Amino acid sequence: MRKILIMILMFIVLIGCSEKTIKVGVIADLSTKNSQLGIDARNAVILLVDQVNEKGGINGKKIELIVKDDESNLESAKIQHEDFMSEKVHLIIGHLTSNMAEVMVETNSNELMFIAPSISTDSLTQIDDYILRTSPINSNQAKVLSDYLLKHDIQEFIVVYDLHNKEYTEDLVNKLVESYEDENHHIILKLPYDSSEDALEDVVKKININNDSHILFVSQATDTAFFLQYLRKDNPNFKSYSVSWSMTNDLIQKGGPSVENTIFVGVRIPETETDSYKTFKDTFENRFG
Repeated sequence: MRKILIMILMFIVLIGCSEKTIKVGVIADLSTKNSQLGIDARNAVILLVDQVNEKGGINGKKIELIVKDDESNLESAKIQHEDFMSEKVHLIIGHLTSNMAEVMVETNSNELMFIAPSISTDSLTQIDDYILRTSPINSNQAKVLSDYLLKHDIQEFIVVYDLHNKEYTEDLVNKLVESYEDENHHIILKLPYDSSEDALEDVVKKININNDSHILFVSQATDTAFFLQYLRKDNPNFKSYSVSWSMTNDLIQKGGPSVENTIFVGVRIPETETDSYKTFKDTFENRFG
């Protein structure tokens, strides 16, 4: 972590030497139904940049924030990367989802450094690139969930996952199979779907459960909320699990009581608050709701 921080600071100093401002980019999905994660991240960066600029910036130079929407589309992301370079934006916060990993590797240029807060696909591990990540990788997340399931001797498990972000979801599911399955523990249904093509009403009808079932939803918040609302109508007490991709306000706003008691494989523990985190959270809520 110390090495990463030093690299970032050196990068900021070098790119800011001849400019009046220090340009920092943000790129994420800001417009599709999967956009809540990207919007939250963008707002957090806006808040932090404003706080830094109010104190005089970095070495007397204000940060200029340039925000772009990747539309969760690889071709759009390629164009945005080229625009960043032509605009002399070299430090980028984003992308937010693992389906963008491929285009980030393709762009692998010493003109762009990416800080990806929530990309966890194992495909980026041990690659010589300009991508810094702060999220636990899929194999680690799968191990944490597997350990929990085995500790509680949960012998049968269902997984529903969105192939629109398959670099994350399919990779995570495969790692979970490796960690969890043995002669006594089985994933009895692996149900892939594509949120950009499939009707959720058709997907959820393929899930047969009872109140003793355990289901993991590897999907974003609005899909997870829909699945939980539908399935709890007839089986209100089944055990539900999901991932950090679902941990946005959309889950609560669209899912209501049906999302209560869901267990998450997250990248942070929201109940554990440092003073600095609480201050940031309160300021964020006051400004962005």
